[in-house]
Amino acid sequence: GDIPEKMPARNIVLEGSFYVDGTQVKELSYTIEYYKNNVKQDADTEVVKKVVQVLEPNTITVDKSKINTTNKYLGYNFEKIEPQVIPDTVNSGFVIKIYYAAEIYTIEYDLDGGTSTEENPENYTIEDSFVLKAPEKEGHTFIGWTGSNGEEPEETVTISKGTTGNKQYKAN
Repeated sequence: GDIPEKMPARNIVLEGSFYVDGTQVKELSYTIEYYKNNVKQDADTEVVKKVVQVLEPNTITVDKSKINTTNKYLGYNFEKIEPQVIPDTVNSGFVIKIYYAAEIYTIEYDLDGGTSTEENPENYTIEDSFVLKAPEKEGHTFIGWTGSNGEEPEETVTISKGTTGNKQYKAN
């Protein structure tokens, strides 16, 4: 019935009901960031979003299948993840960081009895770029390098940024 304007001298019970308003929602999210040699890769950053009722907790389930810790980048190896163990659920706004480090490749040289006047690198990464320096051999003229660059001697061999794999070169 109606609520009296003056409260009666006895106890009364008022009953009401509530319903969940489906329009009352909020967005939750977490972020997955990727780093190559500690440099954030903005183009690969992924924000995972979910819309929930406002009364639900501010936690979101982590989709671990979206986190790549194996082969995200050519020439880079997985280094670490922060946090070390990914929880099943995180608070909205949580950030997961995945770090990759450039793989280190080796270069072997056969100087054919010659010597290097300037040292050529024994290792390199996908980020390096350099030209191999010619060795010297008394009484001989250097005609080029063979090996990983092919069987035809090349005086100028360049390891360009983006190059991968172990290399071998022989002085001719």
